[in-house]
Amino acid sequence: MRTLITAATVLISASVLAAEPRRHLDLAYTEPADASRRLDVYSPSEGKNHPVMIWIHGGGWRRGDKSSVQHKPQAFVDKGFVFVSVIPAFLILHVADRPDTAAQSLALAQALEGVGVRAKVVPGQGKTHATINTDLGLPNDTPTKAVFEFLDGLLKDC
Repeated sequence: MRTLITAATVLISASVLAAEPRRHLDLAYTEPADASRRLDVYSPSEGKNHPVMIWIHGGGWRRGDKSSVQHKPQAFVDKGFVFVSVIPAFLILHVADRPDTAAQSLALAQALEGVGVRAKVVPGQGKTHATINTDLGLPNDTPTKAVFEFLDGLLKDC
């Protein structure tokens, strides 16, 4: 009887597990292709219009890379997500009047740059965390202008 239950459990477990994800590795997202601007995509083998989970590998910004994902792609694909692993360039907006966020932002930028990841820090003068969030996208907003200058610079480097 115990063997029959074990066999039934194995069969049920095998049928519940999703198929291996489709893997698209080292996809360039700029022209011309650049080794630091690539991403890996893991997707369900069937269906469309899946939600997307974007994983930014940190590794303490000292070790590892976008391929250091272990079991994450399979876990998210099993739940119906497309899983994207990438190490992008960073624009770090922070509240200028907060010494703690300024220090954290600068430390993160230095760590990123130390391992070859492009990073820029922009202090939001006269902003709070709330107003950085609510005002981003307004035509005369200084952090908005900084975001688009950063993105324009990335596009010019391509």
